[in-house]
Amino acid sequence: MSQPLPKTSYTIENAKEHLASLLHLMKIDKVYFVDDSLGDEPNVNEFIGLIRKIQDIDKLKDGLSFFEFKDDLDLFIDNINDTWDNLTPDQRNKCFVVVYKAVGKDYTSLDVSSSLKTFFNEDICVLCSPAQWEQYILHTHHKGSNNILVLFDQDLNKSGGVFVTKKGEDLIIDIKKGGYRSNIFPALFTYTITNIEEELSQRVEIVEKFKKAGEALSNEDFFVFTKDRLYKPDLFADAIKKLFLNQYCEQVKDKTLNLALEAFNKTIEELKLLDTYSFDFAILKSSLNEGIWEVETLLRVINIYLDNFIKVEMIKTDYLLSANEAFEKAHAISKSFNISVEGINTQPYQKPIELRAKEIYEQGEIINGLYKPLENGDIFELTDLGNKKSMYVLVAQECDLMLRSTGERKLQTATLLYLSSKKIKDLVADESKSFKNYETNGRPFTFWDTRYKLDHFETTKVGIVNFTNSPLVVDLNFLDLVSFNHLGEAEIELKNKNRIKLQASLEARENIVIPKLIEKKKEINVLLRGLPKNKDRYKALNSKLSPDLVIIGDKKIPVAMGKSSFSLKVKRIKRLRQPYARLLLEKYMEYLTRNALLHDFAKK
Repeated sequence: MSQPLPKTSYTIENAKEHLASLLHLMKIDKVYFVDDSLGDEPNVNEFIGLIRKIQDIDKLKDGLSFFEFKDDLDLFIDNINDTWDNLTPDQRNKCFVVVYKAVGKDYTSLDVSSSLKTFFNEDICVLCSPAQWEQYILHTHHKGSNNILVLFDQDLNKSGGVFVTKKGEDLIIDIKKGGYRSNIFPALFTYTITNIEEELSQRVEIVEKFKKAGEALSNEDFFVFTKDRLYKPDLFADAIKKLFLNQYCEQVKDKTLNLALEAFNKTIEELKLLDTYSFDFAILKSSLNEGIWEVETLLRVINIYLDNFIKVEMIKTDYLLSANEAFEKAHAISKSFNISVEGINTQPYQKPIELRAKEIYEQGEIINGLYKPLENGDIFELTDLGNKKSMYVLVAQECDLMLRSTGERKLQTATLLYLSSKKIKDLVADESKSFKNYETNGRPFTFWDTRYKLDHFETTKVGIVNFTNSPLVVDLNFLDLVSFNHLGEAEIELKNKNRIKLQASLEARENIVIPKLIEKKKEINVLLRGLPKNKDRYKALNSKLSPDLVIIGDKKIPVAMGKSSFSLKVKRIKRLRQPYARLLLEKYMEYLTRNALLHDFAKK
């Protein structure tokens, strides 16, 4: 597999080389660009007519370097006539772009066609009007011929006639109706779409439009991309590659959806058969004994059925054969060349990264919205007395942290490790600095012994858990408050009549934690009752006497105690999923149990 070139190094020459290889792989012998502003050979008389309209010809010297500029306009025009036949079609096209710009005429199609030719070998690139394309389909192309790639402009009304209403997508469906789809790879290539993010959604809209009209056009039949890609060689080359990959993507996706739908239907039937006996034993009793939310157990049962039925359907159908054949062909295209997606912070290039982030982390709005108890790998935002915000991750043995049906757990305290986010380049700089210190001073290189990296922590950043940066030992009675709040904020209002019914183990935990806080509040009130009525002094002492989340550590996160409320400046923002949370815990335990080696007294 070819390695992706750095983004700044990818040139038109790279794109041309990659595309030539790809076209050879796909047995493409022609690339057609169909546009309503194309078709006629650039005419020297039209060009000269435009030149006569321009007041200051000298301003065009750089753009029209093919000609010798003369002070006398007639002599200059004579030189144009003498030179014109020696120019290539592409050079003539560039001349028209220059004068079109000068007279304020629309030059975009000429500019696009000129740019297109820089990406493909001249002998395979054909520029034509919609009428010429239709004539080609009707009279030249036939089934069994070599494959062709066709880029259709979307708006074709400048061609007049039927093309006032007929669009590029209509020409694509004509290909399908004519039975040519097997060896024609079509795409809409248009300025109607202004950015990459709109490409796939625009295709969905087009498919839906034809579906409502009773026409069978699907995502598999064509690709869509913006002409703006022309000015970014890597993105243009990648769009052509995605065009060829598209059919295999859609084929595998459709087969997988059909298979999954069948498996889902069978899972639903099994769920309907869940009887009272299984409900009592497998869902209720087993969950209560372990302190697990009953819904989690039910989802576990569903996943068992679903996983089994999907695999059975794979065996029963031709899925294995068809999917593996499609993957084999798709791999040949995919590995032909790669571009660097670093710095491309737009959809659809970011979608795999976002999906991977969802696999690694459970988002705060989900774990908090479901009122989930604390778990190893929970990530918090803490705000100290100076209003400084910091992130920390909870590490603890899972079985010791788990709530039982009584609301009790083995642990009373747990550790929060400092967590920061960094761009990869900054992380590399930190690592290099540490290694340089090792080379210069002979200090042990322990950079990764004291850290753990969390990939895709933020859109363009990784998370770094630092084992040595003042870990906090915290009271779990107070940290539990985040589990009673749908926003994950460590606060509770006792008089709130709309509080949700919690799962059994968490409700039992609340019945343990809240009375402790109420009792602590009473103790403080007793101590403050005899003090003179000085509001500022009362407030200061109340803050001093209030319990703190942090038992050991350099932060102060006191519990604010109102008349009927308790709160801390703590918010649960996400959760590190398994196995990543377990790997973090193992790495931290390895750090805690490290050996101290005897110093090397022989080292000079």
